[in-house]
Amino acid sequence: MAKLNRPPVIYSPTTIQDLLKIYHLNPDALIYAGGTGLLSGAEGDILHIRGSVINIAGVEELKKINRTDRYLELGASVPVSKVIDLGKSIVPEALYIALKQMGPPQIRNMATIGGNICRQANTMDIFPILHLHDCQVELRRFREYRSPRRFLKGSGSKWIPVSRLIDNDGKIIMESGEILTRIRIPNENWTFESYRKIDGPGSPLIFTALARLDKHILTDIRLSYSTVREKLIRNRDLEAEMIGRRVPFSGRDLTLLEGKLEAYFKGTGESSFTTARASALTIQFLEKISEPVDEGRV
Repeated sequence: MAKLNRPPVIYSPTTIQDLLKIYHLNPDALIYAGGTGLLSGAEGDILHIRGSVINIAGVEELKKINRTDRYLELGASVPVSKVIDLGKSIVPEALYIALKQMGPPQIRNMATIGGNICRQANTMDIFPILHLHDCQVELRRFREYRSPRRFLKGSGSKWIPVSRLIDNDGKIIMESGEILTRIRIPNENWTFESYRKIDGPGSPLIFTALARLDKHILTDIRLSYSTVREKLIRNRDLEAEMIGRRVPFSGRDLTLLEGKLEAYFKGTGESSFTTARASALTIQFLEKISEPVDEGRV
């Protein structure tokens, strides 16, 4: 059993409106969903929680999954295991692979999509994928609207690209009282998707890539790298240079692209070891999309 230094005040709202109002009144409260982020930082069986805690497990609206012709919409409290259960025909392949790597089934049953996005950790597992897929997140907060006769209480809602959720230092940007409530993933067809998380000596590295081919022409490509130092590294100029090229890439093309990528990485201040790993993963992906495939096959 976890040992608490001081008994926290625990709130357990059951509706979005109650959640937003409680958080509005307690902006320093800890939002608790699956709790896997807290458990990973606990010292043995000691879990340090101070102040107020808002347990959102009872807010059913945050557990909803909605699918339309344009996007897949996930509530922030949807467990990772539930998203995996949707299958690769619905969930983007790179996201599916990343979620499958999030520990054993017990952890995936507890961990939530919103919790992983908002977790202030060394690296964010799914953020680079959501960024490349141009995903959006909904942020909501409690507001009071003044009318001629009375105050009207409601919630303010806004949708923003997931890329605007973090600052240059990789920290989450949300106003006081704001809560991430939903994630929208566009329905898009990519010929190739890749997700690689490399641990080991030095800085961990997450490599994510998307590519779309049309009659052996590379019509779109997106590459991202996530490290402890830089939460998101993306060279859009290099991507633009590759778009419109015919595959397979020649050996000379791969060598030139590799050199440009390494030069770009040196400018970020990453170690030579991380740079070499990022370059190797990129070349492997470019070689993969250069292999003969049936059009439309992933």
